[in-house]
Amino acid sequence: MKRTKALHEVFDDFEKATNKKERMSVIGNNLSQTLVEVLKMTFHPDYQWKVKELPHNYRLPNDVLPGITFDSLQHQLKKLYLFRQGDATAERLTHKKQQELLFQMLNLSLVLILV
Repeated sequence: MKRTKALHEVFDDFEKATNKKERMSVIGNNLSQTLVEVLKMTFHPDYQWKVKELPHNYRLPNDVLPGITFDSLQHQLKKLYLFRQGDATAERLTHKKQQELLFQMLNLSLVLILV
């Protein structure tokens, strides 16, 4: 049985691919609902984000291994509406509250989102 790769592993393989055919093969061989959602949220023009940078007080730890976390990207994807332009809930949140929520999310699943 083939092991499902973590998204950071898929993106690492994608970066190592030397041409479009190899990159498409990496995506095709690792296609999952989570990968589709991440790519859609990243590249589809309907997805615009209110947050453009990391919170000023957030520091990416250098002592954490990729993929080792108590949370999952699938779970965190459901919360990203809090940062999407045009979302009613996101529009009601103050900038400070959005920064606090983002900081909390990054601390829970920093490796999954940023690696």
